[in-house]
Amino acid sequence: MNDAEIGFLPATQLIPVIRAKQISPVEVTSAILRRIEKLEPQLNAFATLIADQAMDAARAAEKALMAGDTLGRLHGVPVTI
Repeated sequence: MNDAEIGFLPATQLIPVIRAKQISPVEVTSAILRRIEKLEPQLNAFATLIADQAMDAARAAEKALMAGDTLGRLHGVPVTI
């Protein structure tokens, strides 16, 4: 899956792919951050972007997923507000 495909997947489709370990939270977050970096100059959609914390959270989500921990509904899915 390329960055654009990942970027347009709704959470309802992304969640089962992450849980099936077909794509990792780190891969998803990296793809989203690359799209933000590419498109943000034109869109100016973010007041604050905390990429380092997003990647830390993605790594923690991936570790929990691989350990078989109980996962929340949006586990591993990057969310913006």
